[in-house]
Amino acid sequence: MKRIAILMFQVHNNLGGILPSTINLCAGLEEAGYEPRVFHAEWREHITGMEGRIERTNGAGYGLRHWISGDRAHLVGDSKHAHPYKGKKAANELKERLSEYDGVILATSIPSYVAKGMKGNKDWKTVLKHGKPMIGIVRDCHWLRLSPHILPMRHRFLALAGVHPAAYYSLKNFPGRIACQVNPFDISKADEDYEKDWEKVCVTSWFKKWKRMDDGIRAAPFMKPIHLYIAGGGLELSYMLAEKTEEEYTGRNWEGYHRKVMNYRWKPEDSSYRRNHGWKNKSIFRVAEQEGNFHYVGFKLGRSIEKLQESSGGLVDFSYHYKWGEHFNRVLIEAMLVKSIPFARPYGISDNEAGHGKIFDNTNVVLIPEDSSPKRTGEIIRDAMQDHTLRSGIVKNNLRKLEIFDRETVAKNYVRLLEGRQDIGLFGVTEGRADRKVISMMERFDAIRRFPRLKE
Repeated sequence: MKRIAILMFQVHNNLGGILPSTINLCAGLEEAGYEPRVFHAEWREHITGMEGRIERTNGAGYGLRHWISGDRAHLVGDSKHAHPYKGKKAANELKERLSEYDGVILATSIPSYVAKGMKGNKDWKTVLKHGKPMIGIVRDCHWLRLSPHILPMRHRFLALAGVHPAAYYSLKNFPGRIACQVNPFDISKADEDYEKDWEKVCVTSWFKKWKRMDDGIRAAPFMKPIHLYIAGGGLELSYMLAEKTEEEYTGRNWEGYHRKVMNYRWKPEDSSYRRNHGWKNKSIFRVAEQEGNFHYVGFKLGRSIEKLQESSGGLVDFSYHYKWGEHFNRVLIEAMLVKSIPFARPYGISDNEAGHGKIFDNTNVVLIPEDSSPKRTGEIIRDAMQDHTLRSGIVKNNLRKLEIFDRETVAKNYVRLLEGRQDIGLFGVTEGRADRKVISMMERFDAIRRFPRLKE
């Protein structure tokens, strides 16, 4: 197996980690002696309107680019790598191109079941009939919600691979072979020296509810003398900054909008509320700014984000999920690469309140319990950043931990999975078992009739 095709179906939402992960996978394959090629499949009749509004990334050599518009980054492919597949002829042409390779890795699994603009798309099925060994990468914990239409095509996949334990465990009811293989990174960055400001921590994330960005902003006043820098954008930020009155609001549901805005205002019943500071009904964002040690630097991408992470002594991931557990946002690995101290939640790096995960524990990160008050959260960050012995121990442990994220190692594991090997990833290759919900989806997508033993 020498030539590997990376098939990426059209991405409609923000990129998240898909772009850097795919770039590093391609680089890792090259370093391991393989020949990767990205095929960016778009469900349209022609690929037009790209030139003049595309900004290249360091992955341009693999046919990957991103178009920056406001606070969103949309993935597109250049003319050599972008392939329309709408209609029988176009889908068959892409299928034939893929059949020229030794193996196919789906970087984004299959087109999302709920993605806008994909209603009526069945041409992807033709594309996947290329006849070559194929695996799919699963990047979240919602395969049954986003990709149940994969069920009739499951026999064409050697395996599906979750990029962290949370994604892997969500595949337990997928009736096929499953594995857990972490995202690839360029760990050579850890060989460089970085000038650190140990009174500076940063958060680089989207303002989404489950990311819990508000927890960090509420805690900022209690971190002094540590300064908190935040880079990001999103809907929750707009609620934190909202100033409109009911008379000024032009939307349809003032009550719902106002309720969301008030979620990000200080109220007397809030833990760590300070009446004598005049916080009552003030935006947590504005209060943090007034305290003097909180800095919002706007939405950043690429090198701007890297510079912020490299100069910060600590990187914080406030996200967690009690159901999914061990998702360990890629920010933690980015912190390890630049020798910063990662801060995380127990239910972000594990599936238990002690924070003992399959990969990370309290020897790799400083844990912030999910129920910590803003004051306690701020104190945990402040005390850790001022503890030289703790910092040195974590950095040393993390430099060893980085080996499993090495992009060449990860790339080789994906090839081994394509070759049908069983001993790859964190848990080896196992078999998922369909539960009641999956059986229902199989009946809906006519997978039972074709594979009746799945119902046993």
